[in-house]
Amino acid sequence: MDSKAILQGLKKAGEIEALRTHDLRRTFATVAEEVASYAVVKRLFKHGNSRDVTGRYTKVDDARLLEEMTRVERVMLGAAPLLLAALT
Repeated sequence: MDSKAILQGLKKAGEIEALRTHDLRRTFATVAEEVASYAVVKRLFKHGNSRDVTGRYTKVDDARLLEEMTRVERVMLGAAPLLLAALT
């Protein structure tokens, strides 16, 4: 299923007229920031910044990224069981 189909399905299931991909990214980032470190959130969003000196020293491996992303997913789906139903 492509991202446009998922977005349309969410809009229909939630009876939401104005929902953009950016809204979903912002929501994900907000939840991720609550359960994961800044370094993890930054890596999940593939944000690079040459001015972020600390970011050069914090390395997050793929296994940790997957673990943290799974935690975010559980929090989001636990808070919104209708979302889970719409996605399955």
